[in-house]
Amino acid sequence: ATSTVPVPTATPDATSTVADSSSSTISKPDSSERLFQYEPIDRITFTSIRSQGLFSEDIQASFTGILTSEFMTLQEKKGISVAVYQNGKLWSRALGFASQKEAMETVTPVGVKSSSKTFLSALILIQIEDDLYELSDHISALLSDHPGYQSLDKSKIPNVTVGQLLTMTSGISHESRGKQELFELMVSPSWQPWDTLALVKDLPKAPGTFEYSPIVNSYLLAMLAEHVSGKDLYSLYRTLLLDPISVQASLIPVVESPLGIAHPFAERSNYGGEGGFGDLTEIDMWKGYGFIETDGRIAWAGAGMVSTAENMARWAYELYSPRGSAVSRQVRSGLLGSFMDETVTFAGSPHKYGFHVAQKEYELSDGAVLTSYGHPGGGSGTSSALIYFPELDLSISILANSEMDHQLGSCARSLKTSWSPFECITRGFLEAVTGLTGSSGTKETSGIQSGSSVISQENTQQIDPSNPPRIAVSNFLDFGPIIKISKLRSAYGHDYTIGDEEHDPEEESCRSMKHYLDAYTYDQKSDQNFGVYDTKGNLRYYAPVNGQLRDIATNEFKPGQTEYQFTIMSQEYPSISFTFMHVELLEDLRSGTSVEAGQHIGFVARPHGQAEIVTWVSLGKGKLKNISFFDVTTDEVFAEYQARGINTRSQMSISREERDANPVACYPDSGGGKFIPTGDELSFNLWQAGLDNWVFLSP
Repeated sequence: ATSTVPVPTATPDATSTVADSSSSTISKPDSSERLFQYEPIDRITFTSIRSQGLFSEDIQASFTGILTSEFMTLQEKKGISVAVYQNGKLWSRALGFASQKEAMETVTPVGVKSSSKTFLSALILIQIEDDLYELSDHISALLSDHPGYQSLDKSKIPNVTVGQLLTMTSGISHESRGKQELFELMVSPSWQPWDTLALVKDLPKAPGTFEYSPIVNSYLLAMLAEHVSGKDLYSLYRTLLLDPISVQASLIPVVESPLGIAHPFAERSNYGGEGGFGDLTEIDMWKGYGFIETDGRIAWAGAGMVSTAENMARWAYELYSPRGSAVSRQVRSGLLGSFMDETVTFAGSPHKYGFHVAQKEYELSDGAVLTSYGHPGGGSGTSSALIYFPELDLSISILANSEMDHQLGSCARSLKTSWSPFECITRGFLEAVTGLTGSSGTKETSGIQSGSSVISQENTQQIDPSNPPRIAVSNFLDFGPIIKISKLRSAYGHDYTIGDEEHDPEEESCRSMKHYLDAYTYDQKSDQNFGVYDTKGNLRYYAPVNGQLRDIATNEFKPGQTEYQFTIMSQEYPSISFTFMHVELLEDLRSGTSVEAGQHIGFVARPHGQAEIVTWVSLGKGKLKNISFFDVTTDEVFAEYQARGINTRSQMSISREERDANPVACYPDSGGGKFIPTGDELSFNLWQAGLDNWVFLSP
């Protein structure tokens, strides 16, 4: 298949050549007319990359647990693809969905957004190494015979150096004109890169001050690279960077979107659609044009690359590692020696910025600080992170088809940072590789401070999930109005096996590893006739143990109505945690703090909502085991349930053997993991609400 989107190639009278993969020598074209005509380019079919080895089973299990736990706690998400690469060893995993129906896979191509800039800086430095120009050369001299550049308003596009463009110190604004002008540009079949630059409206600042511009600086650099070589940008990437190291990547809009590309998901009202989180390709105003291709006309050299996490992790390694072969030693040295002295706030975190590369520090739980090189990306329904750690000689790529980087990660509150889920995943991976932690974030090598108490190594690590200590000295809610409780491993609600070995990736044997507590009958819920009692704001939650509030996340389930999800980690046994969902958390607890057993912490948040609780044991190295709340209650607390007709603790669970022998399938995550009816739907619903899945309480 070939592209219907135009791609630049050299005009017939351009005499320049780009060397094959055995050489990086480029000749300057003789012609002064160096604009490009447009012809189609074959699009790529992405495949898995080959690796020479694997990480240990323990580290792979940790990676999987950390990624799964972080991804599943997010409110707005669709799919994610992650890869870790280290000197030939590769680990990769994909979760969620690439579109409404297609699963995200490790070979699914995803837009990498501003991580695209890492290809551009490598290309520019190669051309400088080949003496085509210098960092100190001014753009006006280099593009003096480029009609597209000459057509621009020089009061908005000042005469700056190549080095200033690379370091984002040109002072050029990236603001655009009105929405109509932007729309006309994005849907124009005759688009040229300088058409995008013509939308810059603000006067520039004085050169020398860092101001991140996702598009303008990169466009000017790419126009320069094309102009001095006589080759289009993507051909330069393929010839000089990608093909020699067998890395796959494409460039939108000059190459047609690859088959199976992940659809972008975001708040649709931000992109011309009706409100709500959804597929941006389904917005009416972009139908007939193609959202991904049209967005590429304001992305191109700054944010237009498409690849897979496997390929991007390999690219980062080959670019930044001393063992890599993407560029020469001199180019790599120049790239990694380009960071400015000042620390700037970039992508929500402190960084130092260099030649289209960012340097960031990650502090681990033992106080060690690891430095990273790379570049994040995000916007238009996708987000990315491209990171290399020289101390570990290890690279990480994270790609998502939603704007996940705009959310707070699970580690943000405990670390008192504004870190995104990508940064929390990265930190978790680093601690797994260095042997510091498992997915729970508890340190394995020494005690951790929790409030005023030191959590001991012994209590952190030696918990048998089949015989846990009975530590819940308080019931977690006023259960007087409750009339029924779902069993552990029930087929009610949705599949909940996060990070647990019982998770079935084929979705053929699903189970809920949580307890639902309901104050309403099946008929009341079916008829939506709840009577006078409403659990919302009335049914209270309490802390079952002394512990610490962690991983607090919010969800606006209706306009102006916010609920909370959070975990209480036991102070006495930090490997045991309790996760609460759909809670109106008390305001003074929303910053995360220590709580005491029996302390009132909130209410049921939704009208006529259920109570829910998940009890789980961290096994370390990314593994966990979900267990029943009733397995950890003291005899005194369990006596409250015995007074309502429950005889034994085992009565509250369906055994794993019984559930495995009687599997119930569920829809993929895009359907919320809901259980798939077997046979007549009404009969299935009645079975779901009956004695096989619930324990009914006496008055």
